[in-house]
Amino acid sequence: MKTILITRVISSAGKRAIVCCGLMLAGMLSMAQVKPVAGFEVISRQPMASGEAGRMAINAGSNVIRVKPDTSAGKRVYRVEGKGMKAMVPALSQADVATAGGRIWVYGDSAFRHSAPFAYASVYNASGTLIRSLGLLGKKPYVAAVADNGSMAFAGNTAKDGPPVYTISLYDLNGNKRWSANLPGAWPTEVFIAPDHQYIAVSIFIPEEYTSKLLVYDATGRLLHTLRSSVSGVAFLASKKMVVTTNQAWVIYDMSAGFRQIQVGALPGVTVGRFPVIAHPSADIFLTLSLSASKQQVSLQAYDARTGALLSQGEFASKGYLQPYRQLEIGKDGNIQLSTESEVVTLRLK
Repeated sequence: MKTILITRVISSAGKRAIVCCGLMLAGMLSMAQVKPVAGFEVISRQPMASGEAGRMAINAGSNVIRVKPDTSAGKRVYRVEGKGMKAMVPALSQADVATAGGRIWVYGDSAFRHSAPFAYASVYNASGTLIRSLGLLGKKPYVAAVADNGSMAFAGNTAKDGPPVYTISLYDLNGNKRWSANLPGAWPTEVFIAPDHQYIAVSIFIPEEYTSKLLVYDATGRLLHTLRSSVSGVAFLASKKMVVTTNQAWVIYDMSAGFRQIQVGALPGVTVGRFPVIAHPSADIFLTLSLSASKQQVSLQAYDARTGALLSQGEFASKGYLQPYRQLEIGKDGNIQLSTESEVVTLRLK
């Protein structure tokens, strides 16, 4: 069984581009505030069967949704099961599941390819009925992400031929394009979409300048802010705050005050996964996931977005492999789920 992967271009130099003063400030704050920190309350641990591997599961709410590559009538498919979903859909390079919206998105090139030069896309309902086939969306480099309400953001080269034309687009849960905007001559490296699709952020790498930027859009496609920095993750909080993680740091911006920087902190390791930071759905709290220096465990932290204070932390065995799904989720009930290569751990803040 092969891992579902998506190809992306990321500048290693860009990932190292962390604001030095922010890290220095974070270090000073951490030294000045040495206090005991609570761990997480572990509710359950669900081992992954040998060969299933955590990377073949999509973490969602209080259950685990498994997306398993298979064959049917000689064709490659994904079998999607869990949390009210039971479907078999044609396979492409990547699959994303939107639990609240009851949607399954597949996109990319031929089934299970590690290199996907083209991006086709289709959306299905929870039972596997095709809602819409969008055809060819673009060519590499491209990135996509699906919000829990079923909408999908796509950024990539949309030129049919000739010089590349980079755009970002938002599609609703039925595959209808809501808006599209041109990106500067740059490679999209990741896209992040708020759970309610009210905000979308896309990180881009500009090869001519050898710099990285983060562009933030609202639900109508209006560009709200441009941040000159390389990022590994973005989370949008209900309090109109945006949390950005770089390689080993996090920064909080007040979106209601012109994206003013209000807090900064250092992470205990290097961020890991496609989505290393996530917002709590009902509290002004965010969680981060990073890989420790030993590379044998991941570190989970919960922070107060108002003060930047560390609320809880925990360590879990993991080699930190890049997973193509969301390893970290928070349900409306406050339960946290962490997926590693070998298990799914359900936790709560103490």
